[in-house]
Amino acid sequence: MACNEAGCIVQCSLCKRIQIAFGTTAVNFSINQYEQFSVHVKNTYLTCEHKGFPDLKMIQVSLNSEHISMVLTYNELSKLVHILTEAEIIMEATEILNDNTSSAYN
Repeated sequence: MACNEAGCIVQCSLCKRIQIAFGTTAVNFSINQYEQFSVHVKNTYLTCEHKGFPDLKMIQVSLNSEHISMVLTYNELSKLVHILTEAEIIMEATEILNDNTSSAYN
């Protein structure tokens, strides 16, 4: 669905689960979990500051377990937000196209 030099987001065409591979982390989400994660990441991005150190790993992003987090730099977080946004646009476009295709056959 979406990729950049830091990672990639893909969706299984059969089970519809979404996998994010970012840096050295790979996480598999249901659609609902993915949406929650995306909102969490974007809120973190909007509220955090790099305080002059955009390449210092100091931003913690919780995953779908209370015991596991990603620790990112501000620049990495920015790249993650970018691919999340790109993936969401592609998912919305795919949903619209699928809706239009299915209604065309009815």
